Amino acid sequence: MKIALNECVLRQTKQSKFSHFEGSWEELVKLVEDNFDKAKPGYRDGVCLVPVPPDRFMSSVINISKGMRDGEIKNIKAVYKPRFEGEDPVIQIVASGNKGHAKCVNIVLYNHETLQEGDEATTGADWEILSINASPTKEEVPMGSTTRARNILVEHGGTNPNLENKSKDELIQFIRDGARASMFWSRHIMVEPETEDKIRPLSPTHDHSMSGSDVIDFFNKKGFNIQEDLCNNVDYLLGMAFNYKIPLTYFPDNDTFEVSPDYFSL
Repeated sequence: MKIALNECVLRQTKQSKFSHFEGSWEELVKLVEDNFDKAKPGYRDGVCLVPVPPDRFMSSVINISKGMRDGEIKNIKAVYKPRFEGEDPVIQIVASGNKGHAKCVNIVLYNHETLQEGDEATTGADWEILSINASPTKEEVPMGSTTRARNILVEHGGTNPNLENKSKDELIQFIRDGARASMFWSRHIMVEPETEDKIRPLSPTHDHSMSGSDVIDFFNKKGFNIQEDLCNNVDYLLGMAFNYKIPLTYFPDNDTFEVSPDYFSL
């Protein structure tokens, strides 16, 4: 059985508004492989949740009342933009703040057949990691209301929950889960760290040194279609390279990347 990263999870980095893992992408895949025998059914066939130890996971979810009382939340704002290029924009509410250590973590995986229904498989693996669901409490973080609606309506970017195949009891549970999720997200918000935008200069110290923009150009020439605004997201770029077996190394001292010269001779 092969487990790989879906491009969707690569947005969950330290710099993002999403929960993230503080280890490497390779370590995340290994962690899921080691705990796959504990997998629980997801919201439909072909989706599963793999519980993993919460060590080294950071949760971006915070209780609004507590966050405002303790000064952990500031600058709450609403933005209108798509999750991914090609999707319709939606209203997203976020706050500036710091992520906290997770107490409960589930890794969401979709199997290859389920991803192919929406042409969303990004590898040929049996299972792909779609999301890191990290909770600040011992209770699981529920699916967002917009994501649930996108699935039910089978809109672009959604995965059909196949409600017509569910029993009456399963439908009642599905509705109740949706109600609980709505209540949860009426009291919680996702925070994103305050970071200063940096320009990643090209500081050539190796024959194949590249800036973040150079790496995106390199990937796009291979047909990956990565947005230019991701050039500052080191973890995302390293995740893409790991997923597609491109030997990319990051040098933090001079803020550059390098693709192994051996790769160009293949």
